[in-house]
Amino acid sequence: MESGTELAGRYRLESLLGRGGMGEVWRCRDLRVGREVAVKILPAAVPDTDEARQFRRDAQSAAGLRHPGITAVFDVDQHDGRIFIVMELLHGQDLARFLSEHSGGLPASQALSIGIEIAAALAYAHGQGIVHRDLKPANVFIQDDGPVKVCDFGIARDLNGTSPIEGQLIGTPAYIAPEQWAGAPVIRSADLYALGCTLYELLTGQLPFQGSSLAALIHRHLTEVPVPPVERCPQVPAAFSDLVVALLAKAPEDRPPDAPAVVAALTKIRDTGNQVLARKVPVPSGTLLACASSTVGAVDVHAVDSSGRIRRCAGAASESAVRWHGWSDLSPRTGGKVTALASGSSGRGVYITAVIDGIPCMNEGLTEWRELLETCPLRLPVVDVAVPSALRGAVTSDSVAAYVLDADGVIWSSRATTPLNTRAIGRFSVIAASMWARTDSVLLAATADSLQCRFWWAGMREFRWRDLPLNTAGRSITDIACTSLAAKRVEVFVLCDDGSIWQSSLRLAQEGTIDWSTWARLPPPPGHATAIAACQFDRRDGAIIAATSDGEIHFAEHGIEVLKTGLSRRSPWSPVGAA
Repeated sequence: MESGTELAGRYRLESLLGRGGMGEVWRCRDLRVGREVAVKILPAAVPDTDEARQFRRDAQSAAGLRHPGITAVFDVDQHDGRIFIVMELLHGQDLARFLSEHSGGLPASQALSIGIEIAAALAYAHGQGIVHRDLKPANVFIQDDGPVKVCDFGIARDLNGTSPIEGQLIGTPAYIAPEQWAGAPVIRSADLYALGCTLYELLTGQLPFQGSSLAALIHRHLTEVPVPPVERCPQVPAAFSDLVVALLAKAPEDRPPDAPAVVAALTKIRDTGNQVLARKVPVPSGTLLACASSTVGAVDVHAVDSSGRIRRCAGAASESAVRWHGWSDLSPRTGGKVTALASGSSGRGVYITAVIDGIPCMNEGLTEWRELLETCPLRLPVVDVAVPSALRGAVTSDSVAAYVLDADGVIWSSRATTPLNTRAIGRFSVIAASMWARTDSVLLAATADSLQCRFWWAGMREFRWRDLPLNTAGRSITDIACTSLAAKRVEVFVLCDDGSIWQSSLRLAQEGTIDWSTWARLPPPPGHATAIAACQFDRRDGAIIAATSDGEIHFAEHGIEVLKTGLSRRSPWSPVGAA
C-alpha cells in the first residue's frame, strides 16, 4: 500500500505508523466524516475461506465494544482482497515499548494502576462474550493523555493459523495458558493467565517462563511454578505477588474466578496498607514549607505554624551571610485549614499558592486569596499544589502555570482543561514545578517509590512523562523540590522518609530528550528533615530550605557551573530567622 491510496473509497492512507506480523497500521483520513483514524491492513489478499469469514465476524463483534479502556473499532472492510480494520487513532506508545525503557520493571504503584485498567477492560469484554486471545504488553497502549487502552480485542486470530513462533495456536506463546497447549478452547480464564504474565513482566521486567525453543517454553508453562515476583523484587507488596502467582495457576479453576474479581483484588491492594502511598508529611508542629525569590539576592520563606497561620521570613544576601528580618504573619489571613503550600515569583513580586480546606487558592502580590482551576473537574480535597517561578527577566506571571494534585493522584493545570496524567502513569502523591525557559516549565511528580517529570519546550510544545531513575533502597519519597539556575537545566531535590536529601541536575540534551546527573546525597541539616523547598537566589545560585522535626527551619545556598552537572558549591546549613 502507498500513501494516498483510498480504501473502499473512504479511508485515505496518509502515513505508515508501523508494520508487523499482523500487517501494517496507517494513519488515515476518514473522508466521510473528516477525522483521523488508524487503519490496520492485514498482510495479504486472502480467499473468502471459512477462516477469513470467521475473522471478519470476530472483528465485527469487537467493533461493538464501547469501553474507555478498549480501543474503539469503527469499521471492518476489504480492499483488493485485503481485510482492513478501522480504529481510533491513539497517541502514546504500547506497553511493550514502555517496558523496554524500564528494564527492571515498573514501580508497584504504577503496575497496580495499569493492571486495574487492563482487568477492567477484560471484565467488560468478557461480559459481552468477547475473549481477547492475545493479551500481551504489545497489545496494551499507554496514551500520552488518557486511560490505558487494550487493543486488538477479538481480532488476534492469525488468518494463517500461526503465531509469532511457529505453531498452530492463537496468541503469543510466552502468554499462552497451559490448557491452550493441550488444544482446549480459548475461554475467559486464558485471558486471566495472559494478564498474570503481563503483570509479572510489569513488576520484574522479565517473563515468568522463558525458553530457548518452543518445546522448552511449553514445558515450563506446563510444569514449572513461577518464582514469586516478590522474590525477584522485594519491594513488590506480598498481596500483589500472591495474586500474580494465582493468575498463573496451571488449572483454570485454580485462578481467580473472573476479571471483576481481579479488579476487586487489585483495587484492595492499592487502597490498603499493602501499597504505601506517600503524602507530604508535615512536621509535628504542623510546618509546611515554601520559598521564592523575586529580586536578586533576596529570598522569601513561607511556613505554616502549629496554629495554621502562614508566616513569612524575608532574607537578603550580605557579603558573608544571609540577613533575616524575622518572622511575621502573612496578610491577609486564611479563613480555613492550610494543608499544602507553594511559592513562586515573577517581575511583579511573590505569589503564594495554598490548599485551604481542600481547595487550591492563590495569593498574588500578597493582597487576596482566590480559588484556582474553578472549571476543572478535579476531585476534592486537593493534596498538593505547585507553581513555578519565572526566570529572571520575565515581566509578568501571566504565562506561568499553576499545577494541582487532586485526591485521585491526578494533576491538573491552569493551562489545560484535561488532566496531565492517568493512573497508569502513576498515582502521584507530591508535585513540584520550575521554569527552565521564559515560557517553558518542568513538572515533577512522585509516588512513594518513583519520580517522573513532564516538560514543555519552545512555547507550548509538550513532551510525555519520563521516568527519573532513583534507587530509594527501601526508603519512601515524602517531598520533592526543584529550581532552575540556567536555561534548559533544573536542579532536583528529593526528601526521603529517613530524612535524607538527594540532588540531581536535569538537562534538556536536545529537543525532546533529557538527561540527568548521578544522584548525590546532600549533607543533612541539624535534626530530621521532614519538608523541603527550593528557589533561585542569585544568577547561578539557589536556596534550599528544610524543616526538621524539632520545628526548626534551615537554609543552605548552592551554586552551579553551567557546563558541569551537579552542585559546584554549597554553604553549610544555617537557621532561618537568625540574626
